[in-house]
Amino acid sequence: MGSSDVSRKGPSWGIESRFFLPNEDAGMVREAICLLESDPVSAVFVGGSGLLVAEVARSLPETSRATFVDISSSQVEYFREFLEALEASDSPEQLRGWFSKTVYPRLKDHFLEVRNSLYREDQVFMAMESLFQLKFFFEAEPFHQTKRAMRSIEVVHDDIANFLERGVRRHDFVYLSNVLDYIPPEMLDSLLGQCKLTDAAVYALLTEACGDREAVFGATDRAGYTVHPGSAELSARNRGLGSRTLDRPWNRKGEIMVLVPG
Repeated sequence: MGSSDVSRKGPSWGIESRFFLPNEDAGMVREAICLLESDPVSAVFVGGSGLLVAEVARSLPETSRATFVDISSSQVEYFREFLEALEASDSPEQLRGWFSKTVYPRLKDHFLEVRNSLYREDQVFMAMESLFQLKFFFEAEPFHQTKRAMRSIEVVHDDIANFLERGVRRHDFVYLSNVLDYIPPEMLDSLLGQCKLTDAAVYALLTEACGDREAVFGATDRAGYTVHPGSAELSARNRGLGSRTLDRPWNRKGEIMVLVPG
């Protein structure tokens, strides 16, 4: 889940956000991009930990550009820390070594404090590989692809809605994570309208946390979006947040919506 300061409920993203890992299936985002008529050349991502961005960006065309956007200064700092570690690493093994030494202790303490749960290091790596599909942490070719892609990524400290409204550049793909779960109904039209201004495809999760699903569907219709028919098949195979089958404390059942301009 990424960060935004337009939340209706849920995390106080701008102040308390501490995402050391994604809780989404990055493989589904990569497959969603494959559903589009053309590869994105300018993709923008709600940031969070940034690790999902790193996994997805490696499959974009070499000439494309990707932008990480997050309202939380701690998340921006964490992503920059990751980028430095990635650049300093020569292999997935070295990158995992960095994670074990510098990230896992903080992640463990955070889960103990917030959830009163203890996750062993091997459990964390298993989730990264099998649930969240962060292949660059475990396989050589994805690692080098990610390293190349991350050298040209732009990091922006801002709220995703504000960033899109400023219209710094044209984007043709917008990754919103489950931001739509928390945006007040009166702001949905503005956010999705900004995405539609550049005819951007949108990847979003809609989960049980959403307080007004009809408002979300109404806003997508008014913005001129349709849900790609391949979304249902992605939802059926999703192994991260929004999975229909996983029973995990962090999971909320839901669906993947790949929105395409109608």
